[in-house]
Amino acid sequence: MDEKTLKRISDEVDGNTRQYLNNCINNYKEYVEAAMFLFPSYYQGAKGSNKEEDEINLCLSYKQEGDIDSEVSVLNKMIASGCSIPYVYKRVAEIYKRRKEVQQAKDVLIKWFETEYWKIPNMANSSLKMLDMLEKLESK
Repeated sequence: MDEKTLKRISDEVDGNTRQYLNNCINNYKEYVEAAMFLFPSYYQGAKGSNKEEDEINLCLSYKQEGDIDSEVSVLNKMIASGCSIPYVYKRVAEIYKRRKEVQQAKDVLIKWFETEYWKIPNMANSSLKMLDMLEKLESK
């Protein structure tokens, strides 16, 4: 990949989140190639673990049982430990939003965008949904 393209994509990451995420979707192959250069730690094995999978399953059980407080507790622990799964951030933000705990919802969404994971092209759809949610919450 040429330096000019990498610079353009890097500038999008730093300056226009929505444009970057849309381009990840619309130019997936090019953006994956660029991401491998720009965010090498993700592609060198920093992916989900069995522990995260077990915690997600526990959250789904709590959700099914209607024990939302326990679900939120596990989700927040996952976020605090640097979880790479967008669902975790989106789900807890949705719960806070539904509870009218707007600041907590915004804080969780901001945490997602403070990680490196939102920049990974295969997470662009989830990241766009979270960006939409964050912008709506900020406009209230």
